[in-house]
Amino acid sequence: MQALMKDVKYEHKICGMYKDLAITVRTEFQQHQRNNAYISDAMDRCATNLKKRVADSSLQQYTVAVMMGGPIRTFHENLDSNLSTIEHDIIIYLLSDPTDIDSKQITFIHTNIDPETRNKIFNALYKYNPL
Repeated sequence: MQALMKDVKYEHKICGMYKDLAITVRTEFQQHQRNNAYISDAMDRCATNLKKRVADSSLQQYTVAVMMGGPIRTFHENLDSNLSTIEHDIIIYLLSDPTDIDSKQITFIHTNIDPETRNKIFNALYKYNPL
């Protein structure tokens, strides 16, 4: 996530997270810390629902990735494997924190998308709850 925050190819905005999503992401992060191989259906469902929202909207031409974790360590990445050498247009990072109020959603949008469209995407995904 830190590399994305510094990457000039992405504009990013930070917003809060709904309480139920914050609790789910935190619980999943704690489970993953106990067992590195652990990735639950809830995390895959979050990623799938977010991608579905983009696909069902006027944003369907954009590639989307979902990442989840803490400020230093990512524990879940739902990246399209066929795009591994291509940058994604939209990346959502669900940032877990011990407190609900400090759990954040960071939305990264590639700067090759025009500013007006980037603003529409930010508005469409503001505090999105994929559960």
